Formats: sequence, C-alpha cells, structure tokens
Amino acid sequence: MKLIYRGATYNYDPSQARVGNTGQPVRSTQRARAPYTLIYRGVTTVVDPAAPPAWAAALPAVYNLIYRGTTVQVSRNAQGQAIATAQPVTTMRTRSTAQPSHAFAAGHPGLGRVHQTNLLNNVQRRLDVARGRGDMALVDLLESERQQIAA
Repeated sequence: MKLIYRGATYNYDPSQARVGNTGQPVRSTQRARAPYTLIYRGVTTVVDPAAPPAWAAALPAVYNLIYRGTTVQVSRNAQGQAIATAQPVTTMRTRSTAQPSHAFAAGHPGLGRVHQTNLLNNVQRRLDVARGRGDMALVDLLESERQQIAA
C-alpha cells in the first residue's frame, strides 16, 4: 500500500508487520542513564535522570483542603498512597460585617433619583429605536416599562 504524508512517500505492507510489536510503548533497557543536555530557544538545560526532581523537595507532606465547609487532610503513607481524613466542622459561619448596598445609597441622597433618571433615559432610547423600526409590539412593552419605572 502506498502512503503519502507531507510529500514523503512510503510503501507499507501489513503482512510484513514487525515481530514483537505488542502495542506497548518502547522502553529503554538501560536503567541508570547518563545526564543529557537539552537546548530550547537558546537556553541550555542539563537533565540528570538519576537525580530526584527539584520540585519534589518543595512539596508539603500534608495538605489541608476545604470543600464545602469540610476540612480534609490529605497525606501520603510510606507506600506513596494518598490518605484523606475528614475533620468535623468546628467553626460556624458568622454574619458578614460588610454594609449592605442600601447603606451606600442612604449616605448619598439623590442617588436613587439619578438611577431612575438613567433607567428612564435608557427606555426612551430603546423606544425611539423601536418606533424607527416600526415594531409596535415592542413599543407597547417599552411604554409599560416606562410607566413602571416612573411610578
């Protein structure tokens, strides 16, 4: 069978498949490998497969995670398996000390009137566009909306 990939031509015969190809990835038989050099965009990095990764020492041994108010402590045992232990919730949520939004409006008299004026201007602009397009159903809806805002 003739195959073409990106301009390169290959002759493939499926009856002459490679012997020993079990679909498993190819693994190196060499256990202890020597360090090798990588170059990417002008930056040279030396990798030593025998050395432990630098980030492994920086990882904490225990993680305290919180999910929906429940604290879960995750650690690893000697075999490397993750162990999760849930701790009961001991603290109750307290009410926020933040001021509600109406407290801001109370400190600024006339803010409600400015907001209402902006809403009326927006509805009026939409009314003008609807009348220009001749969409009377939309004009009726916007008129009722303007009456609700003005009330």
